[in-house]
Amino acid sequence: MNVRKLSVVAGIAVVALATGGWLLQREAGPTGSVYQQARLFEDVLAHVADYYVDSLDERQLYQMAIDGLLDELHDPYSVFLKPDDFRLLSEQTTGNYGGLGIQIDVRDGWITVVAPLPETPAERAGIQTGDRIIALDGRPTEGWKNDQAVKELRGQPGTTAELKVHRVGVDQPLVFKVTRATIHVRSVNIAMMLDDRVGYIALSPVSETSAAELTEGINGLLQKGMKSLILDLRGNPGGLLDQGIAATDLFLDPGQEVVATRGRAPNTTRTYRDAKPQPWPKLPIVVLVNGGTASAAEIITGALQDHDRALVVGTPTFGKGLVQSLWQLGAGGAGGGCGAGQGQHEGRLLPDLPHRSRPHRVRRRGDPARPVRGPRHVHDSRARLREGARQEHPSVPGRAVGIRPGAEGNGAPERPELRRDGRDGR
Repeated sequence: MNVRKLSVVAGIAVVALATGGWLLQREAGPTGSVYQQARLFEDVLAHVADYYVDSLDERQLYQMAIDGLLDELHDPYSVFLKPDDFRLLSEQTTGNYGGLGIQIDVRDGWITVVAPLPETPAERAGIQTGDRIIALDGRPTEGWKNDQAVKELRGQPGTTAELKVHRVGVDQPLVFKVTRATIHVRSVNIAMMLDDRVGYIALSPVSETSAAELTEGINGLLQKGMKSLILDLRGNPGGLLDQGIAATDLFLDPGQEVVATRGRAPNTTRTYRDAKPQPWPKLPIVVLVNGGTASAAEIITGALQDHDRALVVGTPTFGKGLVQSLWQLGAGGAGGGCGAGQGQHEGRLLPDLPHRSRPHRVRRRGDPARPVRGPRHVHDSRARLREGARQEHPSVPGRAVGIRPGAEGNGAPERPELRRDGRDGR
């Protein structure tokens, strides 16, 4: 009997200790701890999934939570990219994509070829300016918008697209079977002589091959007798930080500061200086800018101005002083970008002016986060700035640079991979 009583008492004691310890453990966690907040989030998500009036997939709820988290930062530069959006960004920064190589536009409700790009499958197949694409792979294209046409015309290199084309002066439609290839979009689109002494180069955007293309363009014009250069950065929305620095290096002397960045994360606070002698030290340069000149293009402009290497002509530039880093996240191919610093020229802050967020075309950029190539630092100009905002930022004594949005009210220039695709179906 005594043994039985002792067993019951021992059992009660064990239960009391276990439950008491569990309760004490719960109380030990401070209110609002990360653990409790995570449990609360899971509880809220579960209740929404179970009891919301409409049925919602839990994956959709997690995506909404990600978007909501980033929106609450009130920072248009901290975004999450879904796989397709990340691919578009990669195309813009590398200048490469899989497609046919045709510039398109919608005219009278039909996809019309503006021009085939040189040395591309479309040009080799015989596609001509003015051709109207009336069917793609047997599907009529009447009423297609630019975005749909771009999406359908692009694809993996090696795949085939069948185009049915109406050509002026030809009675019957022409059929072309074109194999897609990797197409490279040059950032130096124009390199020409304006007369027998003045050369002109238009650079946009700042992508992986910008410095090399700029070097090639200048050397080509020098062979034609160029004595001075006009570098047109109007409408250049920026791009890769390292290429903005590399392009600037072409015009500065060793040791001269290009740009400095400041940030909270490791390795984001640093100063970039020119590393090698400039190849054309006696070449006079004029840089053209406007409200669409942004980000990495502003780095080039500001450095050349601060070191009196070029005369800057135009209207105040866009004013974006943030660096973004890209990471590959998880297995879904999505990426992310966060504001990571601000640039300075000669002690003059390149600001991110007060902005009003606009709807993102992408919700951009786990396993632990894996940096993409290091990570890649990207300057872009997605924010729409407050119309009429203007600030004067002192540079060297007696000189000031006004930085403001475009006076036309267009806000930020569209990123090339988003806007250019609307014109260039490829």
